[in-house]
Order: sequence, then C-alpha cells, then structure tokens
Amino acid sequence: MFKGNKLFRKILLGILFLAFFLWLAFKGFDGKKFIEIFQKVEWTPIFFSSFLVMLAHYLRSLRWKFLLRKSNKDISKFEVFSALIVGYFVNSFVPRMGEFARAFFLKRISGTSSVASLSSIVIDRILDLFALLGLFLVILILHYSKLSMIIPSPIYSFGLLIGITSLLLGVTYYIYRDPSRISKFANKLGTKFFPKRELTLAKTSRNFIEGLTGLFDRTLFIPIFSLTILIWFVYLLSVWILFYAFPFSKIFSMGFTEAFFLMFMLSIGVMIPSPAGTGSIHYFVSFALTNIFLSNPNESLVFATIVHGVGFVPVVFMGIFLCFWGLFLKSEVKFEDKDI
Repeated sequence: MFKGNKLFRKILLGILFLAFFLWLAFKGFDGKKFIEIFQKVEWTPIFFSSFLVMLAHYLRSLRWKFLLRKSNKDISKFEVFSALIVGYFVNSFVPRMGEFARAFFLKRISGTSSVASLSSIVIDRILDLFALLGLFLVILILHYSKLSMIIPSPIYSFGLLIGITSLLLGVTYYIYRDPSRISKFANKLGTKFFPKRELTLAKTSRNFIEGLTGLFDRTLFIPIFSLTILIWFVYLLSVWILFYAFPFSKIFSMGFTEAFFLMFMLSIGVMIPSPAGTGSIHYFVSFALTNIFLSNPNESLVFATIVHGVGFVPVVFMGIFLCFWGLFLKSEVKFEDKDI
C-alpha cells in the first residue's frame, strides 16, 4: 500500500511539473507560426542529432559496464545498454523510477545483483554531478555576462559549487582512505533504524565501496574519466548540430560556445522531475534562446521542442521493444548471490 502511494505521488508530482512548465513555455503560443517554422526546418541535422544522443547513451552504458565490472564480469554491452534505455524509458513516464527499473531489468536479463546495480548507478550520478560542475565552470568563463541574466550572482554561485565539490571530493577521499567507515556506518544505521534490512544495507555499502574505490584504480579511472568527457562532448555535438536545422533563423549563426550554454540549460531542464523533461526542457531552452540570445520566440520554442524530441522519441520506441524483449522473450537469468 505504501509503495503504491509513493508511486502515485511520484506520478502526480511529475504531472504537476509537466503542466506548470508546459504552461510557462507555451503561454502566448502561436500555433500557426509554430507549424510554419516547423515545416521549414532541415531534417538531416535532426536525424544526426538523434543519432548522437543515442551514441552518448551507448557510451554511458560502456561507462556503467566498467562500474559493474566487479559485480558481473560476464555482462554484455548489449545487456547494459538495454537496461540503460529501459531506465530512460521508464523515466519518460514516471520520474526518478528509471534507476530502479534499470537495476531490475539488468538483474532479469543478466543476473546482476540489483543491489550492485543501484550502487553503481549512485556512482554514475556522482560522475555526472562532477561533469555538470565542470560545465558550469566553462559557462562561467565563456558566458559570464549572459549567466548573470539568469543567476543574480554567478561568481557567488560558483563559489558555492566549488564548496560543494570540495566537500564531495573530501568525503570521497575520506572513504577511499578507510572504506570500512561506510560499512560501520551502514551497520550502525541498520541495527538502530532498519533491523529487518540490516543485511541489505551491508550489501549495498559493500558494493558502493567496491565501486567508489574502483574509481581510483588506474585500469578503471582512465576509461571512466575518458568516457565521461566523451559522453558530454557528444551531447554538446548533438545540440550544436541542431543549429543547422534552422538555416532561415538567427539560430543558424550560433556556434560551440552557444551550444555549451544551451546544453547547460538543457541539463537544468532534465534535472526537474517532469516526465522525460517535458515542459522543463522546453521552457529553459526556449527561455535562453529568446531572452539571452535574442532569437525569435516561436523559433526558440520549435528548437526546444526538437531538442526534447531527438532524445525522447528514439528512447520511447527502443524502450518499448526492449521491454517486450526482456520481459517476454528473454529468459530470466538467476543470480547466485540472492538479493534481499
């Protein structure tokens, strides 16, 4: 009953965010002009952009495979990629449930422990957080004046982010120097507050420690770090190439520095718990184009809609196919170390 209520709250919250940001993005919407502009866009850059987004997802699955190496060495690239896409597919309808779907789906098709998968997903998110902080630094250097239009004091905000980053690095180093600290903390937490889940917490902490300390292993650090940079560079390319879909617009003249800024705004939209970033991506991207880069409002909204679509549409189609394959055609793989 409790889990059902929690799921219902997540869905309801997602719908509220979706409705609110769609209203913000589309208020004053001119349907006729929107269709006219949409009919003039070039489709070749859009298809290339969609391909690049899927390539970034594939690279992200390779990074996840490295994080899972100690948990399941035999897992295939296709299995990891499939689980990643299914997770994104679920997130497209129920925000923040995709991570659990990734773990469940990967366990079903490969036998990988769901506890190990969830622990690796946490580390995956930490890597993305550091990447976003790096992106914010680039934006601060390239577009300080523009950033000040949406953030009152960018330099103070950056100082705050530096503080948060330093804290995260400090905690990471603290754990790395003595990994048993996490285990001890988890044991105390389980004994005092979750006695029935004490063993699960112990397993989770163990997998988290293995993944985190593995990042300091040169054989893992170099490919994981390289893939993280490559992932975000490919995402950048996917935004930049869309400028060429608007040869009739001011958007066409934009370059890499503008793409950096729009990718930052896109990332903010993705972080909002709206299904697939619907509404929030539309609002933040169109806001940046209209108010910062002084693009035509209707063209900005068309661009934001396409940016959202190049990631959303392929994930939905692939997600439906992979869910059907994994749940009905693929035999469930049993895992030796039974999850709790």
